[in-house]
Amino acid sequence: MTTTTNYTRQLLKMIPGVEVVEMKLADECCGLGGPWGLTNHYDLSVKMRKDKINSIVETEADLATSWCFGCMIQMRDGLQQEKSAIKTKHPLELLGEAYG
Repeated sequence: MTTTTNYTRQLLKMIPGVEVVEMKLADECCGLGGPWGLTNHYDLSVKMRKDKINSIVETEADLATSWCFGCMIQMRDGLQQEKSAIKTKHPLELLGEAYG
């Protein structure tokens, strides 16, 4: 069985100039989960985001990406709060940059 995440990895590997670096917890929720992370479960959402951000930082990559716009928001906010230089871009932005 191939998951959406695997399709994303395959696509990213085909983009010229992109090197895919695997991270721990890649397939685990970022903690936002739509309104879930903004309502009654904010503290748990922040912990999940912290775990995800730590995994991203450990890769020493210069860019993080996800198809999920909620994850993108969560990653961008977490990386900014950690004062990380790691940028975030949606895979479609990478495709657009590579192929104009």
